[in-house]
Amino acid sequence: MRTQTALRLRGRVDLVVGGSAWWSIPAWRPRWLTRRMEEDSARTAAGVAAAMARVVGSPVVHAAPLGSPRVPAPVEPADLPRLAPQRCGDL
Repeated sequence: MRTQTALRLRGRVDLVVGGSAWWSIPAWRPRWLTRRMEEDSARTAAGVAAAMARVVGSPVVHAAPLGSPRVPAPVEPADLPRLAPQRCGDL
């Protein structure tokens, strides 16, 4: 949420109409970490319209795309260079 924008709108609007394209976290390794990050992100996304309404003091209509767009990530984990483990003496 853009907090400063919400504060400027407080008491000045009857209705906020907006939207976003919230991102998701890919299920990359370590999976336990990316799963937790995705759960946190989804929880934040689900509550942002209500939080904006509380700050602005008016109802919020929030639109968002539905579904899974197919776009390539700029760098996939398999594309990252592998670093060979080093011993302290090799540094």
